Amino acid sequence: MQVFYKKFRVLLLAVVILSQMGCSQLMSKFVAATAKAIPTSTQTTASLSGIEITVGMGSNLHSADLGALEQDLFSGWKTGGDWVVIKFSNKNGSGFYKIDGTVTVDGKPAEYFNVGLYSIVLEASPSPRKVEIATTTGEKGSFTLAPSKKKIKVISLNGQKDNISLDLTKDVVVELEETGVPENTPLQVGLAINQVGIKSIVRAAFIRSGSKLTIPAAVFRNMDFVPAGGLFYSYDKSFLSFDINSMENATDVTGAFSSVQYTSNYSDGKFVTVAKNPVLNVGLTAKGEDKLKDGEMRYELFKPNAFRSRPSEHIKKIGIISFGISGITAFNYEFKLYGSDKKLKTTTTTKVTFPQQSNEVWGAVVDKMYPEIMSIVQSEFNAAEALPLEAITQTAGYKSVEMFSKADFNTPDGFSKSYRNGKILAQVPRNQRGYEEKIMKESGADAIMTLKLELVAAAEKTKVEDAKKSDFGVIVPKLTFEIVGKPKFDGDEMKYVSGTITGKGIKAEEIGLVVTTHDEATTFFKDKWDVNTIRKVGTLTPERLDNLIRKSDLLKEFAKALKEIRTKEKENNDYVTVWNLQK
Repeated sequence: MQVFYKKFRVLLLAVVILSQMGCSQLMSKFVAATAKAIPTSTQTTASLSGIEITVGMGSNLHSADLGALEQDLFSGWKTGGDWVVIKFSNKNGSGFYKIDGTVTVDGKPAEYFNVGLYSIVLEASPSPRKVEIATTTGEKGSFTLAPSKKKIKVISLNGQKDNISLDLTKDVVVELEETGVPENTPLQVGLAINQVGIKSIVRAAFIRSGSKLTIPAAVFRNMDFVPAGGLFYSYDKSFLSFDINSMENATDVTGAFSSVQYTSNYSDGKFVTVAKNPVLNVGLTAKGEDKLKDGEMRYELFKPNAFRSRPSEHIKKIGIISFGISGITAFNYEFKLYGSDKKLKTTTTTKVTFPQQSNEVWGAVVDKMYPEIMSIVQSEFNAAEALPLEAITQTAGYKSVEMFSKADFNTPDGFSKSYRNGKILAQVPRNQRGYEEKIMKESGADAIMTLKLELVAAAEKTKVEDAKKSDFGVIVPKLTFEIVGKPKFDGDEMKYVSGTITGKGIKAEEIGLVVTTHDEATTFFKDKWDVNTIRKVGTLTPERLDNLIRKSDLLKEFAKALKEIRTKEKENNDYVTVWNLQK
């Protein structure tokens, strides 16, 4: 019951190895938010108003002999039993709640775990389960959960019913027995893996139901985990599982809750001995540096493995949800000069200030870049249609997260300017993360893109004797982007590719830009040099501005990097193979 586990069972492992692992089953949207919250964002409440309730019910729990993580986290594990988990979170923001009162299932108290989670494992039963919540102030709520009517049973793997041995570099043929399962229902495949001594069932693929299925070897190369930094992992005493999940409406809802939806799950599987480990696809990287006329330019792109990233051929229509330009145009540089006796002799502080430009100037930059960037995206993704900005900004999904955008500003020390009537989105809370899927549904897009050009002022000193001279300022450009696609059956975010392009800054003097530098130095003997203010006179033309931010080089590297990552993807057939299973 991987999807169910994914949402409720992985707190400890998330804390232990969250920083080392990729975005696996153990790092779902819920887990990431929960792990960040431990232990400060949980509060006790005696009120059921303003609470969001998330509920799951699983049936036919895997064997207690497996020794998986959830068996240690949640007490009373029962082979073949039922499991009810309830989470209470803040409906209007972040944070979790512990109930000042009682939470019971069929009259038995659910165990409180942490960060709003209550859990109870029960003996298997075909009967519905009644959940009741009562606070010390007298507020109550109740509802009834029905066990899954859809059931599956694994008969054999590669024709083996017992003492199963699998070579995971090859396809695996599965014989299933299904009850009440509609044709082409998505099943989730999982495999038990040991990571730093902790066993958990990791998601491997989604596949359409049937009495006889073939799991391609590519599935086992692209599971929802990535061993990082030499992290120890193994397939000792593994378990191949199959889950069927659905969202259902609870019945007999009373009290504080007007309606309750819950995840209904049924799972089955077989213990397996892994005779040969798969060679994991840890994702594709395009990385390089080019020596161009105005200095080096670097790029680094990443495409996750096929479990977490769709084939780029799925992009037919793409829109931008966040695009803008921002910069820090004042820079303090401290230069320390030491003598042969290693004692400090002089400290010089230089402030380099680029002249403040109007919102219209910066707006013109992004207005000009937008069609150029989208033209490159269309070219590299096989003429994908670029949607107008309004097709994105007018959706309800976009409007639901506008509040998390950064306001434009313009000061002598910095600025931020979004593209036209769009916004530069800041970090969106985890409980709002379904907005991408909503935007794509409402706009007709297959993918949405965030893009940002950052400019940072800096000073450049190359010689010790220059310490008494005003520096010529530079602006260092950095272009970052991310392309996200439609989620899988479980609602997980799918990322096509993300990356960064940056390079050496251009000296302002080389393009005649107006730059003010201010030097103030204090010697070891407390003497001060004269304060010098030097103004390099010049006119900021559009051409000079393009040169300053190295627009031509950024776009050239952007196109080259996309082409390189696309070439690597075409050479790796796993993406198409894995995603064809969902058709």
